[in-house]
Amino acid sequence: MKATYLLACACLLMLSCSDDSNPTDTPEAIVASEYYPIESGATWTSVRTEGEERDTSSTVVSGPSSQMIGSKNEQVYTFTDTPSGKTGNHYFSDGGLYQVLLPYSEDFLVLPNGVEAGDTWTNVLEDENDYEFTCVSVSKNRTIMASDNTAASFEAVVEISFQKSDFGTATVYYAKGIGPVLTIVSQGTSTSEVKTIAHNGQEIVWE
Repeated sequence: MKATYLLACACLLMLSCSDDSNPTDTPEAIVASEYYPIESGATWTSVRTEGEERDTSSTVVSGPSSQMIGSKNEQVYTFTDTPSGKTGNHYFSDGGLYQVLLPYSEDFLVLPNGVEAGDTWTNVLEDENDYEFTCVSVSKNRTIMASDNTAASFEAVVEISFQKSDFGTATVYYAKGIGPVLTIVSQGTSTSEVKTIAHNGQEIVWE
């Protein structure tokens, strides 16, 4: 259950079917808060597709609140998903964007500041499993295609993949000024996709 929750949170509380352009231009040094602009009241609306199932959800941010994460006092933002009621927790530090697993008081690095294509990092959590992260690409003027053959273009995108050997893999596309715009999770023979269709009430056009 904990591993499932981990992948779901990384997918905005949730690649084989996707395709996208890969321009060679790279943006300036990555600042995590620019690629996941988290603030109180921020909202994202997403469509999740898994097989024939399709549902829409909204995520809203509250906080921050002061919380002890290990030995550190961090300003943590809470994400609440509607209609599922699931929650997730994130904070920014010098290293970049971290996700928090409560009540476990564990955190792990999701999106590092200054990340570059080819960078890798590992998070080891309480369950003693390694979560391997890779920055697949960092690009400007990126067009991303979803599995339903719709595409959207963004100013700049960081593509991050991560995996847990005995569970599955996920790939997240973070667009500058928006946050995660497409997430693909593969677990065994099952693949699900989360596509963001609005941020702070502003429509993201996929066509």
